[in-house]
Parts: sequence; C-alpha cells; structure tokens
Amino acid sequence: MVCPFAKSPGAGIADCPRLRESPLCADVPGAVWERLGRVWTPRQAPAGSVLFEEGAPADAVYFVCSGRVKLVRAEHGRAQLLRIFQSPDIVGARSVLAGTPRLASAVVMEPVRACRLAAADFLRLVREAPRLALALSRRFACTLGTTEVALSDIALCTLRQRAARFLLSRSEANGARDGLFRLPFSRHELAEHLGASPEALSRCLSELHREGVLELEGHFVQLLDEALLRRIAA
Repeated sequence: MVCPFAKSPGAGIADCPRLRESPLCADVPGAVWERLGRVWTPRQAPAGSVLFEEGAPADAVYFVCSGRVKLVRAEHGRAQLLRIFQSPDIVGARSVLAGTPRLASAVVMEPVRACRLAAADFLRLVREAPRLALALSRRFACTLGTTEVALSDIALCTLRQRAARFLLSRSEANGARDGLFRLPFSRHELAEHLGASPEALSRCLSELHREGVLELEGHFVQLLDEALLRRIAA
C-alpha cells in the first residue's frame, strides 16, 4: 500500500545542505530554489512504506534528504532490486521526464525525510535549470549502463559468479584493504538485487564459506581468499 507521506516539521531543502550543494543540484539558481520552496512539501515515511507503486502515474519526484529507498520491480512472481537511493538522490525523475507510468515500486528501506515536488513543478525546474537537465541525463546514462550489465549477468552468469562479482565490487567501493566491509542491504534484498531466491543465495554464500572464501557475520563480510573469489567471478 502506498504511504501517504506524513508532513515533516522541517523547512524542507534548507534542512538538507547535502542535497542543495550536490553536483546534481548545485547549479540551480537561488531564485529558482526560493520559488520551489513555496511549492514542494517536506515529507517523512517509515521503513517498509511505499512511495509509489509499479504501474502508477508519475505524479511527483522526491528529493531525498535522509534515509534510503529501494526501487523494486516484480518479474514472474519474484522481486528484482534495481537500485538504491539515498541523499542527495532524486527518486522518480525518470518516469516524470519520460511521461510514462512507474516502471518499478519505490520502497522505503530506512526512515526517510524527503521533499516531494509535483511533476509539473519538476518539469518547470528542469526547463529553468539546463545544467540540472544535463546532470540528470548523465545520471540516467550511467544508470542505464549499470542496468545493462546487471541484466547481462543475470542472463549469462551463474548465481555464484554474480555473487562473487557483487562482493568484489562492494569490497572495492568500500576501500576494504583488509577484506572487511559492510553489505549495503539485507541478504533478502541482496537476493533481489542478484535476481535469485533468498534460499538459493543462502546456499551460494554457505558454499563460499565452506570453501574458505569468506566469513559472514550479520551485514559484515570478511574476504579470506580474494584471489579465489576473482577466479569464481571470471
């Protein structure tokens, strides 16, 4: 069920300097921000709530000030985690710009504070801030490339290979020189991200543990044999 965002007592974008100063929004003129402050609405939503559902009209975008949101699409009775948003991301912009229904559902992972901006106001913002339009185009191009790689991996690689590639990418992203890093989401969400059932992923991780590749403790992963993991990922 879609969450009717509760009104937040904050002043909106003024309470979120990361968003206002982010590369995506930094070039928006101050006068435009001032006018937007009169039309967008600060909102907050609890974990597990839904900002919008797959197939729904694209009526707004959400500027994330804090918390995390996952984009999930249902395929053949199984959820596929497409992307995770956090401050200073903008959720829902693609469908608004394309003028199409939502291609996926946006589910709150952690309590979220955000500014909701109606679709018409967001399109006006894009027209008045060309650099924002260019930044969004670049963001969408990068996201499309990542999605194409992920879809190719699901079609051509085993779950074992996909899990190995993901673990290596997270280790590198976290700069884990000692091989220790934290997963960005739960194992159930990791299964969604890898296009697998939770049971299949659990068996895969257990195999890697028995082979001496890694240790798992809650959200933390300790790589023990990175060389072997790279051979598995190849």
